[in-house]
Amino acid sequence: MFYTHNRISRKVYDYCIKNKIVDASLIAKWKKTGYERLCSTYVINPANYKFGTTSICRVPLNDRSREQMNAIDPTTGCMGCASGKDASHRNIFGNKYGQNLAAVQIAREKRMEEIQ
Repeated sequence: MFYTHNRISRKVYDYCIKNKIVDASLIAKWKKTGYERLCSTYVINPANYKFGTTSICRVPLNDRSREQMNAIDPTTGCMGCASGKDASHRNIFGNKYGQNLAAVQIAREKRMEEIQ
């Protein structure tokens, strides 16, 4: 809401980070290319997975084998947060909530302003 939509002030943003209401390391990763849709820093930590790799959800769908197409990370439940060109357009958690929630809220607010 701070960087993408400018809906909260710097003061509120800093307060949330200071009081650990938000994950500062995850927000820092979102700013980097290829991590825009990252659901958790857990899935990119090689120490958390066998063979020093990352979660299957980090592999774009077009790069997965037929057997891996429906793979879900057992810890986060993420179905595929890989970012970038040709990444999946579906919601990463397979439900109506998730990564697009802020954009939906902004669209609702704009629509309400137009009505009034």
